[in-house]
Amino acid sequence: ENVVRAVGFMMQEEGLVVEPGAAVGIAALSQSGGLVWMVPVMTFTIVVGLAVDYDVFLLTRVLEYRKLGHSDREAVVLAQAKTGHVITTAGTIMAVSLGGLIFSSLPGMNQWSFVLAVSVVVDTVFVRSMLVPAVMGVLNSWNWWPLELPAVSIREARLDFEE
Repeated sequence: ENVVRAVGFMMQEEGLVVEPGAAVGIAALSQSGGLVWMVPVMTFTIVVGLAVDYDVFLLTRVLEYRKLGHSDREAVVLAQAKTGHVITTAGTIMAVSLGGLIFSSLPGMNQWSFVLAVSVVVDTVFVRSMLVPAVMGVLNSWNWWPLELPAVSIREARLDFEE
């Protein structure tokens, strides 16, 4: 579900920014007369790979805290506190490094780097850092269906972030 949101945003961004005559078309990115055919294909594979990678990174930590006896919400909060900054920093570093390719003389490379850099930032900052924890906090035990997890054994809200 979250991967679909990231890919959907990427496809909409390509149409709005790169296509000539679009609402917010950027002239430097649409100098080739339209979207280069390789851009959606290459961007799709990288965005899906990153989205799955960051989801696994976050959800593994949530499941780890849940199996230690924390409630679902506490597990999400603790996992976000431990991994959120790592995911956001990794995405920011990748976006900055890809952003350097915008200055290329190849139109396809300009389009690809812009779309990918913005997609990575949106995915890491908004989807992984805000949307996924919010949805998991609302769903509680439905996050793990049909998996049976042990009962919550830590009753007080003990959110110490130092181990």
